[in-house]
Amino acid sequence: MNASTTPLPDPADGHAWLLAVLRLGVERHASDIHLVPGEWVRLRIEGALRVLEGSAVPDAATLEAALLGIAAPALRGAIRTRPVMDYRYRAPWGSWFRVSTFRERRGLAASLRVLPARVPSLEQLGVDRHILRVGYAPPGLVLFAGHAGAGKTTTLTATLQQLLRRHDWVVHTVENPIETVLTPGRGALVRREVGRHCANVRDGIEEAMAQEADAIVIGDLREADTIHDALRAAETGARVFATVHAYDTERTIARLVDCFPPERRQAVRLQLATALRLIVSQTLVPLRSGGRSAATEIAFGGPALAALIREGREHEVATLLEAGGARGMHTLDQRLAELLASGRLEPEVARARAVHPETIGRRHAETE
Repeated sequence: MNASTTPLPDPADGHAWLLAVLRLGVERHASDIHLVPGEWVRLRIEGALRVLEGSAVPDAATLEAALLGIAAPALRGAIRTRPVMDYRYRAPWGSWFRVSTFRERRGLAASLRVLPARVPSLEQLGVDRHILRVGYAPPGLVLFAGHAGAGKTTTLTATLQQLLRRHDWVVHTVENPIETVLTPGRGALVRREVGRHCANVRDGIEEAMAQEADAIVIGDLREADTIHDALRAAETGARVFATVHAYDTERTIARLVDCFPPERRQAVRLQLATALRLIVSQTLVPLRSGGRSAATEIAFGGPALAALIREGREHEVATLLEAGGARGMHTLDQRLAELLASGRLEPEVARARAVHPETIGRRHAETE
C-alpha cells in the first residue's frame, strides 16, 4: 500500500531528513518506521505497511551518520560494531522512539517504534478490565502474549498503570531499552535500563528483589535463563510482568517450557504451574468502523490450569477456558465470535485470526 507524502528535506542532509521522517511518522500515527539504504521509507499504520513514494532513504553512509547522530555518544561505538543494537531516542518536539539498528548487505538499517505519549486505558484497547483483579492475587507471574506488533507491551503497560493507581507497590522495570510510559500512582517507580543501570536482566531482577520490589517488569521472555530468573522471582514473592512471543495460552506454555532442555522441562512445568497468575494473549484486528481493537484470550491461574501445565496437557487449555466464563476466562476464538456477532468485525478477518477457523461460523451462531 502506498501513501503520499509531503516533500522531505534533501536526503544528503541526513540529520534533517531523519527528523522530518520521524515527525511524519508521528503525524501519520505510524507504529513503526522502517529505513533501509536505497529503499523507500516504509511506515506501518494500523498494521498495514505503507510505502512513502518519493521518499528514498539516503545512501548507507549518510543514513548511518544520521542514526549515530541521534544516539547517545556512549552508544555509538556499539552501534558501529554490533550486528543489532537497541536504544531510545527523544525527538526535539518530545516524541520518544525505540530505535533498533541492524546490519544488512548495504550497510546500517533501522526499525523505529513510535512510543506512545500516554498510556491508553484498557477500555480504549478493547481489553477486559476484570484482568485487574490479578492485583489482589498472591505474587506470581503475569504474562502478556502475542505475535510481533500485537500490542502486548501496550496492554502490559496499561494494565500495570491501572494497578499502580490501586495499589501502593514499589515497581522496578528492567528494560532494554526503557520504553514503557508509566507514572508512580500510589506507589514508587524505579526504571532501569540494561547496560546503563544494571549489567543484565538477571542482575536487574536480583537487585530488584534485594530492594524488596513488589512488582518487576522485565520485558520479553525469550531465553531459558531469563525465564528461569522470572520464575524464581515469582516464586519468592514478587509480581513479575513480562511478554511472550506466542499466539495463545497453549502456545505460551509450550514456548516457555520448550526453551529448556528435555531433562529440565518437568521441573519448569512445576514452577510455572505454581507461579502463574494470568496470561493475556492478544492479536489486533481491523474493525469495520476503522481502527483496530485487541481480540484477547484470558487465562487466570488456578488449580485446574496448574494441573494441565504439570501434566503436559496444555492442548486441553482451550476447553478449560471455554468453560471458565464465570471466572472471566475465554478463548481467542470466543472473543472473535463475539466481535463478529456485534457487527464490528468482517467474517474473513475473524477466520484469518482464529486458532480454529473452521469453528468461527458455529461460534458466531452460538453468540447470536
